[in-house]
Amino acid sequence: MLDGELSRARDGAGGVAFLVGEAGIGKSRLAREAGARATAAGMVVLRGRAVQGGAPVPFRPLAEALHSGLRDRTHDDPALAPYRPALGQLVADGAGASHQQASPLVLLEAVVRLLRSLAGHRGLLLVLEDLHWADADTLSVVEYLADNLASEAALCLGTVRSDEPSSAGTLVDALAGRRAAAAIALRRLPPAEVAEMVAACAPEAELTAVGREVLERRAEGVPFLVEELLSAALARDGGPVSERLERAVPVSYRELVRSRLARVPAEARRTVQAAAVLGRGFDWTLLPEIAGLDPRDVLGALRAAVDAQLVSAGDDETFEFRHALLRESILAELLPPERRELALRAADVIQATRPGLPGELCELAADLRERGGDRDGAFRLLLEAGRRALARAALATAEITAERARSLGEGDPWSEMGADLLLAEILSLAGKVDRLREVGAEVLETAAQHPFSMGSPARQASVHLRIAQGIADAGDPEAAEPHVQRAAALAGADETAAIRLEALRARLAMARGDPEGAASSAARALNAAERAGLRDAACRALLVLARAALER
Repeated sequence: MLDGELSRARDGAGGVAFLVGEAGIGKSRLAREAGARATAAGMVVLRGRAVQGGAPVPFRPLAEALHSGLRDRTHDDPALAPYRPALGQLVADGAGASHQQASPLVLLEAVVRLLRSLAGHRGLLLVLEDLHWADADTLSVVEYLADNLASEAALCLGTVRSDEPSSAGTLVDALAGRRAAAAIALRRLPPAEVAEMVAACAPEAELTAVGREVLERRAEGVPFLVEELLSAALARDGGPVSERLERAVPVSYRELVRSRLARVPAEARRTVQAAAVLGRGFDWTLLPEIAGLDPRDVLGALRAAVDAQLVSAGDDETFEFRHALLRESILAELLPPERRELALRAADVIQATRPGLPGELCELAADLRERGGDRDGAFRLLLEAGRRALARAALATAEITAERARSLGEGDPWSEMGADLLLAEILSLAGKVDRLREVGAEVLETAAQHPFSMGSPARQASVHLRIAQGIADAGDPEAAEPHVQRAAALAGADETAAIRLEALRARLAMARGDPEGAASSAARALNAAERAGLRDAACRALLVLARAALER
């Protein structure tokens, strides 16, 4: 099936396909095989992976894939010039990123144009693994690709777990239901195929009927467990493989991991536990301080973990756990206080050694703080992560992050206001008017009780103006009016605020059914906005003038 999808992509009829199945069923292995075949056929192959964690990282798998595609090649396509600002936001590291707002739609189309450019005449395969952990903005890009790659020489291949509910699973069902994407379901292996896999993995292992029965019963047809249990048996000394298998097979996968941990030195156990807190893939240079070990001891511990088949090492000094289940099992072996202590220590190390928290580190540190019970620290980091997501036009991720920050700051009016100010801006841009009305009412109430919690008068005016604009765009002038009045009172002699208010008043007049008054107000706003170079206000004024002309 994948050969057919790759062939169609090379012929310019690409699309999106998903490998769907439970953990350990072979999704990643099959995706690697598809990548190898695509490479052999001369196609460009890009790879990225979503990661498990509480704080979503906007566009994480896409950014990783695009970095992998552009790292070793010079790519200067003039056709991409209009999309470079949007693409720059997609792969920005977040630290010190501009908060200039960008259009999510432009970013979606920018991804399609970049894939088209990279594919050229050879074709391209974009592999996005573990989409069940992906942020909402990545999934919106995948959905857009499903509707826009049919005439491109590019195939997007995603892997999704079926044994846990996720937004990605819902998306797969929806896209497959309307035939916009192919969903390839991977099932457990029957006994005959388990035997075939054993023969391929360990040709020297001549299993008895009892050994085969034990393997089939314990692995239950899950390829990853077949391989891990067979590996555990081969690692033991003495007796035929069948006997070793019977002795090595634990009653659960967690016990298999526990037995491997027992075979490595104490330093290695401390190291892999510290690494498990960081994620499936981890920066090993953080581990010495987290684990309280010398860097040379950490390297020796990682060697022991690799030999025990807990961790795999890449060619570029990267390390990751061999499977997500391994990391989950190692974390499960820790007591809750141990997990909290490790999480807080890891957050301290990251913030002390990585100034500005570039890339995904802000979200990771926020997640670690939250897991460690540090609500205030997690709140501050989530707020910064939300601002960075907003700057990258990742509105869905920004909204989720801001809402999580607000829940952590609940009960503290200053924290609630900080989250509400960010949330109002996000909701206004996303067009989520009902929730914006709720947040707007909460902002007015908090501002009345704690007038200085919103910062300077200019900042307060800007917030009320943003809320009013979002509500006005939904055609509800009455709900917007209190915020307009507050913005006007706070703006004072601020010319920029006055111009934007004039454009907004024109919009509200139009919504009230007064096209003549709206046109007069819009004309004044347009002249002032053009003189001041306020393109957003000029755009709003022009739209009102167009609507008024249509009415006439």
